[in-house]
Amino acid sequence: MGVIVLSIIALIAVLIFIIQVPIMVAKSRGVTGSELSTVTILSWCGLFFGITWFIAIILALVYEPNKWISKADGVGISGVDKLAKLHELKKKGVISQAEFNEEKKKILEK
Repeated sequence: MGVIVLSIIALIAVLIFIIQVPIMVAKSRGVTGSELSTVTILSWCGLFFGITWFIAIILALVYEPNKWISKADGVGISGVDKLAKLHELKKKGVISQAEFNEEKKKILEK
């Protein structure tokens, strides 16, 4: 009798872990708000309708997290990455200061 109870507890623990996978993936990618709620609901519905778990994991991988560093400066993470790469190119002498300033202006205007 004790083995059956332990088996049931282990099965429940494994199911809860599997259900949490899309949620953990979404959180680790920075997904928040209604997108995270959608992933959570679909993941838990996977207990009853298995296909929703697969939809939840796909959404967790597809949703784009918030890309803005702050709304005050308006420069997104992708803009910061571009500026860093641009700076590296200037530092290596691949582009001139004028080219750097021109491209930087374009990035900051977006």
